[in-house]
Amino acid sequence: MTGKGFEVVPQALRRTQAAFVDSARRHLELCGEDLPGFKMNEQDLGLLGHLAGIVPEYNAAVDQIVHKAAASCDSLDAAAHSLDTAAKAYEAQDEEYYKKFGWLAGKVDEGGVYQPDNKGGN
Repeated sequence: MTGKGFEVVPQALRRTQAAFVDSARRHLELCGEDLPGFKMNEQDLGLLGHLAGIVPEYNAAVDQIVHKAAASCDSLDAAAHSLDTAAKAYEAQDEEYYKKFGWLAGKVDEGGVYQPDNKGGN
């Protein structure tokens, strides 16, 4: 497909990154605050529940859910980091392009990154 490409919008990568960071934060809250409260004490189901061994099995299932949610948090953090890396690369490319054509006057933020307006092109 010569002459045809794709366009990457760093701001869209940043919005997606923010969603991944938020999701990772929510997973962390789930693991640290919410799920541990679902565990049962040995006597919560009475004598029959104790004799049947339900509570340890149930608590083991809760532990497994915590472990999987924590692993999801790690994956979401890694994806957010990758999105950040990609956004930085495309922002740097855009900045070089805009410098080349003299479009950067007054449009660089305090971090030194080009911030386009919402009108496009300028």
